[in-house]
Amino acid sequence: MWLGRKMAEGVGGWLQLEFHCDRSDVFREKYLSVPVGQILSAEYGTKAYAEVNHPILAKLAKGSGRRPQVDFAVCNPYPKIKVAVETKWITSSAVKPQLVIWDLIRLEMLAHHLGAETFFVLGGKKKFLDAFIKSEAFLGPLADGRSRPMLSMPSRHAIGLRLTQPPVSRIPVHRKTFKMFKMGDVEMPEVIKSSKPAIFPEDCPTSRFQIYAWQILCAKHRQKFLPSKHSFYK
Repeated sequence: MWLGRKMAEGVGGWLQLEFHCDRSDVFREKYLSVPVGQILSAEYGTKAYAEVNHPILAKLAKGSGRRPQVDFAVCNPYPKIKVAVETKWITSSAVKPQLVIWDLIRLEMLAHHLGAETFFVLGGKKKFLDAFIKSEAFLGPLADGRSRPMLSMPSRHAIGLRLTQPPVSRIPVHRKTFKMFKMGDVEMPEVIKSSKPAIFPEDCPTSRFQIYAWQILCAKHRQKFLPSKHSFYK
């Protein structure tokens, strides 16, 4: 079974169990560490590490403070990353889209530079997930009525999250991303590809919890750019 499907079904099923044990009041992003870690360890027969320094971006980060990290990683050997997973938990407070984009950038770099398998896992109550997926920030609407979603959806493959040619509505979000994480002078991919998501449970009441899992991919003919030199982000 594809690891994205295992991640969606395993984490989603675990949330259903915890919900029926009346523990849903403590659900948050950190709460996903137990099922994600167990699935990765079972799949690869080795320890899964949490909060591993990003091997490319940590070296480029300037100043004091925490270095860019990966939420979960399987390393062979440590700290060489073989598999990486980023997670986001959505609540009634709207998730900042720049944080999602930052996760996708970090994962794409690992897929490109290390050949790692990389996954983005999104969880929360279905009504909050639906609201995010229907938001302008996620959909990237175009003037002609079409859209450029951040990530592929079940009904269609996205052409990719285009950092150099984004919908006009997404330019401020990208600008915030590069500014927030001080990455204007770091080479970025022009586009970030994703698989269609595995979703569990697919038939889910809006008041219950659901998981989406995408594999994050690098473009076959990958191009890169410097945000500080791009007309949208100078």
